[in-house]
Amino acid sequence: MQMYQVGQRVEQFRGRDGLFLTIDGSGVFLLCRMAKPTAKERRAFRSRQPVRISMGEEIGVLYWTVTFGDIPTMDCTFGPQIVPGGVEMETPGEGQGYAMTVILADAETGEVISIRLIGLPHDFSLALKDTVDRLKTRSADAYRFGVASVYGMSTQELADRAACTAIVWEG
Repeated sequence: MQMYQVGQRVEQFRGRDGLFLTIDGSGVFLLCRMAKPTAKERRAFRSRQPVRISMGEEIGVLYWTVTFGDIPTMDCTFGPQIVPGGVEMETPGEGQGYAMTVILADAETGEVISIRLIGLPHDFSLALKDTVDRLKTRSADAYRFGVASVYGMSTQELADRAACTAIVWEG
């Protein structure tokens, strides 16, 4: 498990702007890279700002649309079938959900701007596990084909097609 802290520069956090979802045995990790995030964008990632996550599946690809506070919605994909060694997720106990670490990083410098831990709701966590378990049996080719389909749609179209949504205020 990697540890990060605000102000740290992480080389792999440099790169193109975007949202990047990773799921593994330690939980859910969401990296948001923005080139020189504005004060408004930084505020949107703070604790007590609402986070809206919509999840769907399109041709073998898990996708999320995510809105932090009042900044525009972003989207990302995840393919458990292309993760080396696979993805194993324990089923959350009654009333429990997965922990999600969210990091906002400056895409130009790799500097960690914000770190937030969010508890995903129980029903959303169960739906996430079900989707990951179903998709990990699909081929990597199916994932690549599905990604092209997902990115042929707008973020709003993806949000409208999503199977479930969670809105989290705490964390």
